[in-house]
Amino acid sequence: MKKQKEENPMKALAEEIFGRVKDKKEFNNILSELFRHGIETVLKSELDEHLGHPRNEESSDTSLALWLEPKDIGVFKSFCF
Repeated sequence: MKKQKEENPMKALAEEIFGRVKDKKEFNNILSELFRHGIETVLKSELDEHLGHPRNEESSDTSLALWLEPKDIGVFKSFCF
């Protein structure tokens, strides 16, 4: 019995996204948006990994930086730099 070749999910996704593209400009716009969203997703994921928890969720860390309000950070910067 011959083994059926599995459909590549990325190929199906690309066909869905780019299947109705009419010209080069539209293709470039879609590609640019995909790239932007991809980079955004990777950076958010890296930040979550660095923080040890998803963004906007509480941490068990009680360091001073987590308690500072954004307006207070400018005050500390002026003393440190």
